[in-house]
Amino acid sequence: MLAILMCTYNGERFLKEQLDSLLCQSFDDFIIYVHDDGSKDKTLEILNSYINQYPQKIVLMDDPIKHRGAGSSFMWLLKNVESHYYMFCDQDDVWLPTKVEHTLNRIKEVELSHPNLPILIHTDLKLVDGNLKEIFPSFWAFGNFQVDVSKRKQYLGFGNIVTGCTMIINKKAKDIAFPYDSKLLHDYWLALRVAKYGIVDNLKEQTILYRQHGNNEAGAGELYKKRQISFSLFLKEMGDEYERCKECAGYGVGMWLYYRFLYFIYRHFR
Repeated sequence: MLAILMCTYNGERFLKEQLDSLLCQSFDDFIIYVHDDGSKDKTLEILNSYINQYPQKIVLMDDPIKHRGAGSSFMWLLKNVESHYYMFCDQDDVWLPTKVEHTLNRIKEVELSHPNLPILIHTDLKLVDGNLKEIFPSFWAFGNFQVDVSKRKQYLGFGNIVTGCTMIINKKAKDIAFPYDSKLLHDYWLALRVAKYGIVDNLKEQTILYRQHGNNEAGAGELYKKRQISFSLFLKEMGDEYERCKECAGYGVGMWLYYRFLYFIYRHFR
C-alpha cells in the first residue's frame, strides 16, 4: 500500500537514528525500499543489520549502476517499486512519530475531492543541527515560503517550495513522472509535473527534524549561499525559469513577466 523510498550514500553517521524513527511510526503498514549509491563506509553494514532484524520491513534494492546522485536514485526507486502511495526519505533526518499517519491521511482527504488526479502532499519541517538541537521551528517561515501561493502551477516554476523528504504522492503521480529530466532534483520535477496535471497541496505541520550538518546533499543552507553571478549566467537562469513556467503553466513571455511580478509581491510584501 505504502512504499517509503530511501536513498543512502556514506550515511553511517546518522542512518541508525533515521531508521529507528521510521520503525517507530504510529502508522506502520509500509515497506522501506533502499537504494545505496555506492557507499564506502559502514552504511551497507548498518542496512544489512536492520534487514536481518526486520526482513519483512526493509528491502535493499539491487541497482548495478552506482553514483547516480540523489535525484536520479530516488527516481530509479520510484520507477522500480510498485505501490499505491510513495514517500521519500533522506538518510540523515529524523521523522516525527506521526509523520506517516498524518501525511497519508492528508493525501486521502484530497483524493476524496479529486479522485482521479495525480496528487502530491508536502509538509513543513523543523530545522535542527547535527545533534538535533533546534535551529528554527519552521522551515517555511525560515525561507519565507508562501506555500499556498507557490503550489499553484502559475507560480511553482519560479522556485521549488516542496521538500522531497516531506512528500507523499499517489500512483497517478508516478504515472506522469517519467521520463525524468535529471537537470532538476526529484522533488521539484515531481512538483512541476503534478502541478501541471493534478493537485499539489500541503499539510501545515512540521513532520521532520531536518538535520543541517554541512554534508547535506541539499538543505536549508542553500537558501542563503552568497555567490557572484555573471550576467550571462543570470540570463541562462531566467531562460530556464521561463521554460519551466511555460511547460508547467503553458503561458508565454508576457504572462511569465506578469506572474513573476506577482510572485515577487507575494514573497516580499505579504
